[in-house]
Amino acid sequence: MKTLKRFKLEQHIMCIMTDNASSNNRMAQKLEETSGSFNAAMQHMGCMAHIIHLATRDGLNALSLDSSSPDNNIPPDDWINNCMSIKTLVDSPDGMHLRYNTIISQIARLASYLNQSLQKRDKFITTVCLVYNGATPTHVTLLLSHVSTHWNSTYNMLEQALTLKDSYNQFTSSPSMESYKVTPLEWEKVGIMVDFLMPLYEATLVISSLAYPTINHSLSLYLLLIKQLKDEEALKHFEIPNEPDNPSAPQKQVLLYDELYTSSGPEGNTIEIEIQHFFAEPPEAKNTDILAFWKSQGRNFPTFRTMARKYLAKPATSAPSERVFSGGWKILSYQRTSQSPMPVEHLACVKDWARTFGQLYSEV
Repeated sequence: MKTLKRFKLEQHIMCIMTDNASSNNRMAQKLEETSGSFNAAMQHMGCMAHIIHLATRDGLNALSLDSSSPDNNIPPDDWINNCMSIKTLVDSPDGMHLRYNTIISQIARLASYLNQSLQKRDKFITTVCLVYNGATPTHVTLLLSHVSTHWNSTYNMLEQALTLKDSYNQFTSSPSMESYKVTPLEWEKVGIMVDFLMPLYEATLVISSLAYPTINHSLSLYLLLIKQLKDEEALKHFEIPNEPDNPSAPQKQVLLYDELYTSSGPEGNTIEIEIQHFFAEPPEAKNTDILAFWKSQGRNFPTFRTMARKYLAKPATSAPSERVFSGGWKILSYQRTSQSPMPVEHLACVKDWARTFGQLYSEV
């Protein structure tokens, strides 16, 4: 609050995009109380990428539950009888009761092991070179570490591990590395998890754009993800425990269109005519310049223009600010903390230019 007052920004906050930490909710309520112009219910928004990350984590935890485990309210005698039945002993394992978190932690442990020293990493790189006939594949050398708080970390680690599957198997074939070994059946599950997580990974990339607000993609991506997950063939391979529905769960109230649909009198009729006119127009091309569209059509659809300016000029994620803080930490470290604002700004610009021109030169 002191910083907002210092730069006189209390009355100029369009929205606040945060994760679901309780401290952020208290901050939004405090801002509403002090500024008078900030509406916490409408302008404090949850980061969609963070929500996808939490859903991914909870989904993997749910898929990792084993309904044959005595921890899931199955009587111990029945569980023992199931495990020791003739069918269980003689049939080939089908992988239905593999714990997916166990597979994830298995690969993550090897990634952590390789990061412990340069000698261990060099040994793995040597294995990769041998598996690929002496040539290390471009941009594929080491396993990626799994950081539970980083978006898409699980997908990136599993996808990289699947790419390095042959090298992984070769590296863990020695007796000393037996504890890191992944079985063929477990590799099948890794492939299923990669396919399962890919839409979530791609959705996060779409809404994490830096150059343009992405809130307009949120609803379509949400519906697409729900449809994809419901139709996902991979779900047939998972055993998900049944949970009782919670009929008392509160439903989120829709506030955005309340004013539109509760309007009465001439103004309400005008809005209704505008809505009918808007939806009667032919669809615009996919590559239409949205800003140019509202600039030219704003007079025809004043209510929609106001809504677009108020609600669609927001990011869907906090990724831009996350990148700023991440990049700032690389410039201002523990060893270099006394820089004035101007050199920090110059260093950030040079870094951005180097990245941009590096991409241009690599494409030539």
